[in-house]
Amino acid sequence: GRYQEAEEALKAALRLNADMPITYYTLGLVYEKQTRHQDALQVYRRAVKLAPQSQAGLKALERIRSLGN
Repeated sequence: GRYQEAEEALKAALRLNADMPITYYTLGLVYEKQTRHQDALQVYRRAVKLAPQSQAGLKALERIRSLGN
């Protein structure tokens, strides 16, 4: 339930390394919990773009589909 703290930590991790699809996927989950669906879609798409066949990329694609986009 500490979504703001999680968001800040994930964004800090992305500032250190912006090429981590799992971090984008996890940030998307945090956004979804806050009903920030457009933000979630944006970071899910980034995860898919970075590594479409990775576990994070595939899970992000599932989340994109479940949000109807």
